[in-house]
Amino acid sequence: VEGDLEGASDLRENILHFWTTMEAYDRDGFGFAAVQDSKIVSHSLTDHVVGDRCEIGVSTDPDHRLKGLGAYVATRTANEAFSRGLKAVGWMSWANNAGSIAVSLKAGFTETCSYDVYINHWPAENPENMTAEEFRAFAQEYERQFVERPPSDSGYPHVVAATAWALAGDGAACRKQLHDAIDVGWLRSQQQLRELWPELFENPGISENERWMPVLSRLEAINRSDLEGHG
Repeated sequence: VEGDLEGASDLRENILHFWTTMEAYDRDGFGFAAVQDSKIVSHSLTDHVVGDRCEIGVSTDPDHRLKGLGAYVATRTANEAFSRGLKAVGWMSWANNAGSIAVSLKAGFTETCSYDVYINHWPAENPENMTAEEFRAFAQEYERQFVERPPSDSGYPHVVAATAWALAGDGAACRKQLHDAIDVGWLRSQQQLRELWPELFENPGISENERWMPVLSRLEAINRSDLEGHG
């Protein structure tokens, strides 16, 4: 994954989400991409290769969906797996990810099993796979759990609840959860929040929004104190 193609850095980041190093991927992984005008618009890669089996994933730029690109690159990747002697190619999708399921069926996959998943996040691969009311119900359930079992050494659950409240359209409840993450001593800088929730900072005016200034100011003050303490 080299060169100046637009999207190459995101592709490398995607690879390193599943593989320990690029060298490991270059040795055992493989995949295909669709490129238009020097931009990667769709790709399918092996997420895991173990023995004679592999799992693949697919991602397509929103502006290039419904063109068959995802199914095409997924089919190429699956065929490459079989040409390398692998016996089984897997594809995992959440039950509410209708787009992923449709692409997998078009690429020739069939559903073989379903199972429950337990995670510390809202239950979807993509925000658009859940409605605002579903996000609201999820955030409310998280808050009920906080009362019964308060997070003792991590503010991450509060950040998860904050994102759910934001996707439910409730900014005040979102900021309340971020304040709670700060209160437990876990969320300590704007940079940490940016790494956890980069989409929040895609709003160019957030740093000047009076509703967000108390959260951001607290994080700035804590980070400054931490830096001075280590100076």
